[in-house]
Amino acid sequence: MSSSASNLRTILVIVGLISSVHAARMLPTKQTIGESGELIGCEETSRAVQILVTRHGLSCANLIAKFSEGAVATKMHVFMWDPLLSAAGALATSQAGGDVANWLAKKQEKDPSFKVDAVLASHLARAWQTAGLQYPNYEVQGVPFISEAGFGKDNEAKPFEEQEKLVKEAIKGFQIDMKWLHKYGQNTKGNWEHFRNFLAQDFLPDFISTHSEKSTKEPIVLATVTHSNFMNSGEIKKKCQYLYPTDAKEGKPKANNNQVVLIPYVLHTQTCGAPGNRTVTHELIDDMASDEACSPVAIGL
Repeated sequence: MSSSASNLRTILVIVGLISSVHAARMLPTKQTIGESGELIGCEETSRAVQILVTRHGLSCANLIAKFSEGAVATKMHVFMWDPLLSAAGALATSQAGGDVANWLAKKQEKDPSFKVDAVLASHLARAWQTAGLQYPNYEVQGVPFISEAGFGKDNEAKPFEEQEKLVKEAIKGFQIDMKWLHKYGQNTKGNWEHFRNFLAQDFLPDFISTHSEKSTKEPIVLATVTHSNFMNSGEIKKKCQYLYPTDAKEGKPKANNNQVVLIPYVLHTQTCGAPGNRTVTHELIDDMASDEACSPVAIGL
């Protein structure tokens, strides 16, 4: 082979290698070539999710714990089975709904599409009643993993039928969807990490599939009614405790009744594989673009 032919062959090989590298860089991220030559890869999408974590209103059990005198008297609330809100608590909860509405109105000045998309509540009746009064005109979604921690009948749910009957007597037109509570039961422990996983794997995919009209650019806003001890544990405590007032009796930060704080997240979805053989995974992650890990919405009482 002549010297010029050899040099030409070398040049062609180099050009081929450069072209191959360039072509590889042009492939979409995380994609590979299947056995039949089809392009297989992962599509990643993200949606903002904002959770309005809300403590329930002043319950009958709270009245005893807060205003009774003496070590024995203040613990009598543990004998009250799944209590409703007190009359004062119901009134204050309705007023707190006005505070949330004012906060929403200010948000809508900048983003007219911003609204609460769904209202969630723990398996206890006082959370259902709070959800119905503080976030009116929504069907409440009973959900697992946000129950109260602590010993006593006040943290033990009555049968679903009895709970629903009592809350409907207290709130005209109250509606609740209990499919998630029927799926997971009434005995799930309060755990924010488990709740985040439930939202990512179950609730949010279901919500998105039934609300296709909602723009993917709009945040999904979930009002979630839970309890004081739960709000003072784990991730919520770490992020939001600085917003809680100091409880006069306990001498430590504790969320007020009806207090609302906002925690921002992002639902990250990854869809991988060839058509007809795709796998989808969801994860609810911290919104690193947000200015605050937890921000105030309503101070409560």
